[in-house]
Amino acid sequence: MKDLDASAVGGGDLLTSSLGAADPATGAPWVARLLSGLALMCMTLAPSASPAEPLDGAAESYRPLITEEIDHSLAGARALRAALIAKNLEAAQQAWIVARVGWERAEVFTSGFTELDAEIDAWPNAVTGFHAIEAKLFGAQRMDIQPETDALIFHLTDLCVKIRDTRLTAQGLLNGAAKLAYEVGESKADGGESRFSGTSLDDMRNNARWDRDGLPHRVRSGNRGARSPACRCAQGEYR
Repeated sequence: MKDLDASAVGGGDLLTSSLGAADPATGAPWVARLLSGLALMCMTLAPSASPAEPLDGAAESYRPLITEEIDHSLAGARALRAALIAKNLEAAQQAWIVARVGWERAEVFTSGFTELDAEIDAWPNAVTGFHAIEAKLFGAQRMDIQPETDALIFHLTDLCVKIRDTRLTAQGLLNGAAKLAYEVGESKADGGESRFSGTSLDDMRNNARWDRDGLPHRVRSGNRGARSPACRCAQGEYR
């Protein structure tokens, strides 16, 4: 995820400029709907005079979703390592894409883990994480990425443990949604983030996963949900 200058995020201006980036000719008119959904989330979670506890309780109900998607991403990263050992380029590329799905679906939550986010998803000048691997695996068709892949698995495992022990808040979700909306309008809509693999539009669709799961409804209703299970990747040592 790219760094966000908070001063650049301004409600109406953000939505207007971002919508301008969605070019129907590129086959991505749905970007406008995504941005509208993110704007709705921001309005839903915006601070009000009422106590924050009910909203934070609703945010907590999303812990199972976060752990599920990070588990999904970690499984893909491990499959990537297995494909590298087998010297199977096509399988390695597919495993990278699978790992990205879980990461992008959880990104509205994970952007608050700044240091780990930089290790896992830095771009455009990535020296580690998904995009450093992508440049070699897709751009150069190279498979000498075992150290980068091992580091990715390590950091995803670390993130899984940290998510288990971190309190979730409505303000944190608001910040994550605003950051994603900024990214979509600034560069994701033009194919910017995952250029080598050609999956930038899929990144945006997976960012919008929360919309299908009804996040604004859950937050408004104060639904706390069930207690989340421990993250599967945290139940054993890094491997």
